[in-house]
Amino acid sequence: MYRFFLIIMVVFLSSSLLAEEIKGKPMENLSAGEVGSFEELSSKPNPDNLVLVYIPGIELILEKVRALKGGELSPEEEDAVRMRATAVATPTDITE
Repeated sequence: MYRFFLIIMVVFLSSSLLAEEIKGKPMENLSAGEVGSFEELSSKPNPDNLVLVYIPGIELILEKVRALKGGELSPEEEDAVRMRATAVATPTDITE
């Protein structure tokens, strides 16, 4: 029992120290060509005014999710899909 408690404390302290280390670092700016979830990319500073483009297009993704569900999505479900979908940061002139 003591060993289990000790392991839990070590994991807790390690994760707390790691979280503090991450909090102290400034968030990196969004860069052209960066790929990730829309939620992740949209949370980064975007001084170059890059546009986030879904890959594949969001309509295709939503169509597939609707088909898998067998019906329409609620607004909350659609928002969740949009936030978790893969996107790429693209310069504005490329998207025009």
